[in-house]
Formats: sequence, C-alpha cells, structure tokens
Amino acid sequence: MTTASGTAAELYAQGVKLHKSRRLLEAQQCYRAFLKAEPAHADCLHQLGALLIQRDGAGQYNEALLLVKAAIQLAPSNARYRRSLGLVHEAAQQWLLAADAYTYAVEKQPKSMQARMDLARVLKAADRFGAAADQYKEVIRLQPDHPTAHFKLASVLKHLGRHKAAAEQYKEHLRIDPQSSSAAFWLAALTHDSSAAACPSSLVARMFDQYADHFDQHLVEQLQYKTPLVLMKCIQEAAAIASQGAQWSCCIDLGCGTGLMGPLLRQHVQHLAGIDLSSKMVEKARERGCYDELAVGELAQYLETAAQQGADQAYDLLVAADVFVYIGDLLPVLMAAAATATDRALFAFSTELLQGSSAAGSEQISSVCSPANCSIAAPADSSTQGSSQGPTGDQASTDAMGHYALQATGRYAHSPGYLRSMAAATGWQTLLLKLAVIRFNAGKPIYGNLCVLHRC
Repeated sequence: MTTASGTAAELYAQGVKLHKSRRLLEAQQCYRAFLKAEPAHADCLHQLGALLIQRDGAGQYNEALLLVKAAIQLAPSNARYRRSLGLVHEAAQQWLLAADAYTYAVEKQPKSMQARMDLARVLKAADRFGAAADQYKEVIRLQPDHPTAHFKLASVLKHLGRHKAAAEQYKEHLRIDPQSSSAAFWLAALTHDSSAAACPSSLVARMFDQYADHFDQHLVEQLQYKTPLVLMKCIQEAAAIASQGAQWSCCIDLGCGTGLMGPLLRQHVQHLAGIDLSSKMVEKARERGCYDELAVGELAQYLETAAQQGADQAYDLLVAADVFVYIGDLLPVLMAAAATATDRALFAFSTELLQGSSAAGSEQISSVCSPANCSIAAPADSSTQGSSQGPTGDQASTDAMGHYALQATGRYAHSPGYLRSMAAATGWQTLLLKLAVIRFNAGKPIYGNLCVLHRC
C-alpha cells in the first residue's frame, strides 16, 4: 500500500528526473504539487526557485527569490542554495547581490572552481575587474589546465589595459585549446599582428548575441554613436554628385545589427533587406518593422548567393555602418558587393581611421584616384596601441601602399588610401571619402572614414 508521504516523495523524485531531462514545465508541476504536501522541504524550494529562473529568467525573479531564500532559511550553511541565490540575482542583473551570494558559496567551498567562476563572472559584470581577475587566478592555481579560466582572465586583463599579461593568458589558452579561433584573434590584436583578415564570425555572432538587449542604449547614449545619421547624409550628398535622386529600388543593410540604419533608409527605398551574423540582433531589427526581409549570415557569402540569383537580387544601394571594423581585408566583400550591384549603384560604409593616415586622404573626391594623384597611407607604427585617433601635423606624410591594422580593441582600422585602392580594384568609383568623429570611447573621439562608392 502506498502512503501519502510515499506518494509525495515519488512526486519530488519525478520532478527531479523531469528537471534533469529539461522537461521544465512538467517538473515545475511536480515540485508545486509536492510542496503542497511538504511546504518546508528545503531541497524542493531550492529546486523550484532555480527552475523558474532557468525557464523564464528575470520574469520569475520575485517568486524564485522567495523560494530560494526560504530554502536558505531552512539550511543557512548550504553552499548549493547560496549559489542558486546568486543565479537568481544574476538573472535580474543584480550583480553585487549575486556577488555576495557567490562569495558565501566560495567561503563554504573554497576549492569549488564553479563557485569561483560564478563569482568572477558577476564581479566582471559589476566592473570590478581586479577582483574578477583574482578569482580567475585562483581557479588556475587550483586547475592549471582549466578549459576557460585562462581565456576569461585574459579578457579581464585586456580590459584593465594589461595587454602583455593578457597576451600570455591567451597563449596559455591556446596551449590547452589550439583550435580556439577567438583566442588566436585576440592574441593577434594584442601583439599587433594584422595577418588575421577578419574577426572570426563565431566571435562576432557570440559577442553581439550577448550585447543585443542593451546595444542601442550603450552605443547611442554612452558612445554617442551617430554613424547612421552622418552616413545617410553622405549617401544623399553622393547621390547628388552622381546626379541621382535620393530614391532607390532595392537596398541591403549589411551588418544591420538592431536596425539603427533601417528607419533612415526606409523613406528612400522601395525594398529594404538586412543581414547580420547575430540572430538576436536580427530579432531586434525585426521589431522595428521597417525591413522587408532579414537574414542571419555572413556578408560576403550572402552577397555571393544573391549575385548567383541574378537581376532579381540586384541592389542599387548597399550600406554597411560600423561593420568593416570587424573585417580587415575588404577585397572579398567589395568584390561580392560589386557582383550583386546594379549599374550606378552606391555603396556607403564606415571604417575606423588607421592611426597615422594622411589627413589629405579623407576628402570629398569625385573620380577614381590614379597613382599620380592618390595619397595612400603607410601602415601605423607597430608600437601603437588603442583606438583610432585623428591625424595631426605632418603625421604619416610619406605614403606607400594602402593598409589596414588590427588594433588592441579587436577592431580594424583602415587608411583612406587603402579604401580607394580596394574600390578601384573591384570596379567601384570613390565618390565621397570624409573624415569624421564616428563615436567616443572613454570620452575620447574615435575618428573614422565615411565612404560612398559608385558602381562603374
């Protein structure tokens, strides 16, 4: 004969089994039914609180917090419950409250690498980078070949400006995981190695998937980002130079992100398409309601596929705002763009300005430059670190071939001469090339090139 307590115990056991199988709704129902019979069961209170966060994130914050706190009240020294409290606070971006909970878990289990990784993660989110670095170092002391601690420590050290130390940690990560394209890329950025032609697509997608929810606020409010507005003005100016009206049939917003460029383009185009590597950024762009079609994918591949489809996918306006900072070698994407562009199409984009580039290189021009009249900038000094700055004085007055450089920020910078030479090599005429402040970083202006090409 099955007793009432036996039936309740079976409900809890079934809930745990369903939870482990990620059948969360069914598990939740079992936990709730069990708690009706055993309302002071600490493990079940804790499990249900953790499940609510796992299933709905911050949407269930208040109930999850009450449940986990009730479990802790019943078992104050339980480190596992404290970790779950940290996860609940973390879901609501309550970083310091999460850090307090994880700190307690670390004190109870000082050799728990998971507890220390949790603590380091929220300390970093709370901008307490030094304290986060200390936790990652302790994890590495406990497990020198930890699969992610070296990479995460490198990221924190990079943010602190300790580039040499960060580079050493990326090397350690590559020793453990030689196939890590992200670690190889960041090591190249910190050691001034521009042999990497572009930022790995997986790194860009992951970074912007994480960034999507607060991208607009951070970019516009904190970085004073105005590239879409000034680039749209450049497009209209270039159209006038080319004796075109400011209306286009088919436009592609390359690297559309959350769609900041979309509303500006919508009033000038009949059909507006967008493409981005980040699926979450594309979701945000879709919410704006101004795109006729959106896709997730790599830019050059998308354009090559469009070119194969023929005239039905030909664009008379192509735009890439703040996209080429993640691509060094622009030849493939310019070639792919040319293959899918109509005659007299315009291609507008921005890049960061390579430090040391000639100021004379960024001027409005109305014809393709020849070797006799082009000022093509020399490469930046290899000892230079940080973001692109404006040209001053006689800086880089001796020009050779055009260049780009991978900066310690992980963003590429291009010289005006390089942009002109790549345009000419791929069948584009440079209509407009201007120097502008494209955003601010730590209160300092970041200079960039605003470029509009014409398909000839």
